[in-house]
Formats: sequence, C-alpha cells, structure tokens
Amino acid sequence: MYARRRRSLAVLGVATALTAGLTLAAAQPAAASLSGAQELAASAEESGRRINLWVIQIPFGVWAWHGQLEHGHAGDSVWIENSGGDVVSSAYVPAGQSSVNTRVWFSSGTFRVCGKGEGRPDTFCSSFARR
Repeated sequence: MYARRRRSLAVLGVATALTAGLTLAAAQPAAASLSGAQELAASAEESGRRINLWVIQIPFGVWAWHGQLEHGHAGDSVWIENSGGDVVSSAYVPAGQSSVNTRVWFSSGTFRVCGKGEGRPDTFCSSFARR
C-alpha cells in the first residue's frame, strides 16, 4: 500500500511539472517550451484584433491547446471550442492590457479559437485545426 501511494505521488509530481511548463509556454506563445514544441495551428483577424490557436505536442503523444487574443481591449474575450461547439477554455482581456491567453486544454481532437470585442455584436473564429 505504501509503495502504491508513493508511486501515485510521483505521477502527480510529473503531471504538476508538465502543467507548470505548459503554463509558461502559454504566457510566451511564440517560444517552444521545455515540455514540447509549440506551433500556430490557426488564426483569424477582425477589426485589428488577432486570435491565435496554439498547439503543443508534449512527450508521449499528448496534445495541449491554448488560445490567444492580441491587439484587443479590456473586456474582449477569446475561447477555444471543439467541433461540437463546446467551449473548453476561455479568457477576457483584463483592464490595462491588450492581450490574453486562455488556460491550456489537454486533448487531441478538432478545435478552433473564437473571439469577440467588448461591445461588438459579432464573434469571429478561425478555421478548425486537428491533432
């Protein structure tokens, strides 16, 4: 029993380290993280705002995604949705900032990134990307 608990704690430590590395990658989307290679999977632009969908392949065939909104305004939103239309991660541009990243979403599948300017009637989305 003690060995099983120790093994579970070791696995939890590895998962925490991977998540920490991917969070760092999300904060700096143009750079590859130590945990895996990151690439731009899809993007779109509307009214000067740019949304990006980043995909990260980390060891052992695990995929992770995060969305980014650039050149936005406080209150603008960005989200990742799957091919069924479910939102899996989202974020809002905070006051005093012009960009924001969503949290990392771990999954393979088909996703796109969408955005909406605060006070604007329409949303805009990228094409779908699959991994």
